[in-house]
Amino acid sequence: MVSNFPDILTNKKDNVKKPEFRNALFNLNKSIISNDNIEHLITIYNSAKQLDIRNKILKLLYDFTYPLLKDFFLNAYKKERYLDMKIYALRGLSNFIEEKEIAQL
Repeated sequence: MVSNFPDILTNKKDNVKKPEFRNALFNLNKSIISNDNIEHLITIYNSAKQLDIRNKILKLLYDFTYPLLKDFFLNAYKKERYLDMKIYALRGLSNFIEEKEIAQL
């Protein structure tokens, strides 16, 4: 499968403030996200201080069930202060754990 995942999102040295980087992220289509490139999005999320970038990544990933995402969503749920972002993280986490476990969070 040929991936059209933007190269600018795979380069750790690219600055999230660059317009090209932001355009690539905010125009990213869910259909090209695969198990091979979610690590790049997780890395961007973990290093981003901008709420809009973290919010966008949560929205892009919450429907996927790749094993790496379970810990990602659990950490995002604990990290985020804003209710909407906590809900996105919880929605993603619900793909991996049962309702009774979610109630214990």
